Amino acid sequence: MRRQVVAAALAAVLAAPAMAAAQSFWKLAIGDPARKDKEAPVVLDAITDARTGASITPADMAARLDDVKVVFVGESHTDIFFHRAQLQVIQELQRRGRDVIIGLEMYPYTEQASLDLWNAGSVTEDEFVAK
Repeated sequence: MRRQVVAAALAAVLAAPAMAAAQSFWKLAIGDPARKDKEAPVVLDAITDARTGASITPADMAARLDDVKVVFVGESHTDIFFHRAQLQVIQELQRRGRDVIIGLEMYPYTEQASLDLWNAGSVTEDEFVAK
């Protein structure tokens, strides 16, 4: 079976307060020099298309990723809201028939054997945590 690698995409971006008093905290630079004067709104509980500034649904985002093989989702390890957003990305990709493989950078390569055992169902979650 052909497996596509998708490590889940959606990024929540927060920025430090603006240097100039007139600049709003919520106006973030996009980063592409060709678009340096454009703005993309940060919207609570929404996905912003940085090209257009439009809010899109998770299903729309997943559809736009049909030709993408690897997706990265930024997160904060201890923030449940990031984890919920990641889950939503994974669910939407799966609804579109995508094979999803989740990579967790927090585990060193030396723990791959333990991860493989857990993934195969050979050990319980408690046994995995103990290993």
